[in-house]
Amino acid sequence: MTAEDQENIRAFVEGIVVATITRPSARDKQRTPGPSDLADKCDLCVARKIASSLGMGTHTDRGFSLKAWLGTAVHEKLEKDLPGVYAHAEREITVDIAVPGDPVGTGVRSRR
Repeated sequence: MTAEDQENIRAFVEGIVVATITRPSARDKQRTPGPSDLADKCDLCVARKIASSLGMGTHTDRGFSLKAWLGTAVHEKLEKDLPGVYAHAEREITVDIAVPGDPVGTGVRSRR
């Protein structure tokens, strides 16, 4: 195999990997704040995410994030395999988040 063949194979594999990890998923369509959004150290960022989910302000898509992708990959692995190790494991639950000043029941819903 020539050096050129090896480079072509490497470029092909790299392209497939990048296309796979940057492909949008159902989770990318989530517009309500999730646990990672609410854990953001930037209070303004959290406020903007909550406001956007309530129809105030605009949603800004930050694009691909390797941290978010790795977090999602770890969560998917745990959701898939944890019940085999611990029978009482919950795969995913929905949590209501109260927003100060909001009438009861209109808060933000988040999945974890």
